[in-house]
This record gives sequence, structure tokens and C-alpha cells, in this order.
Amino acid sequence: MSLVARQFVYRLQSECLRLGQSSVAFNAAWLLAGQVVSVVCQALYFLALARLLGSMQYGILAGAAALVSIVSQYSSMGSGLLLLRYVSADRKRFHELWGNVLLSTALFGMLTVGALFCTGQWIVGRESASILVILAVGDCCCGQLVICASQVFQTFERMRITAVLNTSSNVL
Repeated sequence: MSLVARQFVYRLQSECLRLGQSSVAFNAAWLLAGQVVSVVCQALYFLALARLLGSMQYGILAGAAALVSIVSQYSSMGSGLLLLRYVSADRKRFHELWGNVLLSTALFGMLTVGALFCTGQWIVGRESASILVILAVGDCCCGQLVICASQVFQTFERMRITAVLNTSSNVL
């Protein structure tokens, strides 16, 4: 092996060792592992639901889930991101901002569910409107609370708990 190749291997090894001791790399590894487990769970759900439901019922479920997923992003009104921003700078404000997160997610989540309940019969049909409401309660209220809770742990640089929270919502 040439001298240049040995120097390259030595540098690569030293960088890998340095990276292995980094908290950023450790946190990123936890988030990556959580994302991989979530994707595997979603693939298994897809296979199970596609086999259990017929093509018509699965299409209705997929359409309703897509609609709820689009709308649910706005049900916390960005309060989790505001918590992340302000608590990172001043940790004493956590209790106040966490209360704001809970209040805004509950209020706007229920308003979103109510709007989907009122418009659901025209969007997915009268016979399938109930699935829209059930998905909306789960995603707009409960799912957004999980996302905001994971943002709390991101604020305190506890990425392992963030990954577990995100993964557990897919597993459950």
C-alpha cells in the first residue's frame, strides 16, 4: 500500500473515531434508527391493510388519510416549533410555552376535526365520513401532541426519546 493510501486510511479512521464520540453523531444515529423503524412499520401496515381491505375500501382509507395528513400539519399552529425556538434560548420559559402548546393543539385540533366533520360528507362521501373524523382525531389532536412532545426533547437534546416517541406512534 502506498504512503498516500496509508495516510488516507489513517485519517479516515481518526475521523470515524472522532465522529463516534460526538454527541451530534449519537443523536443523529438515534433519529436515523427511529426513522428506519417507522418506515418498516408503515410498510407492514400498508401490506396488512391492502390485504385486509378491498381496493375500494383501501382507496377510501388512503384518500381520507392523505387529506387528514395535509390538514393536521396546521392543527398545532406551529406552537411546538415556537417552543423549540424560545426554550432553546431560555429554558425557564418551558412551562409557559408547554402550556401554550397544549392549549393551542387542543383548540385548533378540535376546530380542525370539526371542520372535517362538517365537510367530510362532501369530500369522501356520506358513508365514509366517519373514517375521516376518526383519523382526524387521531392525527390532529393525538398525533400533533406526540410531535410537539418530541420537539420538547429535541429542545433538551434528548434525541433518543424523540426517536422513541416518533417510532411508538407508528408502532401503536
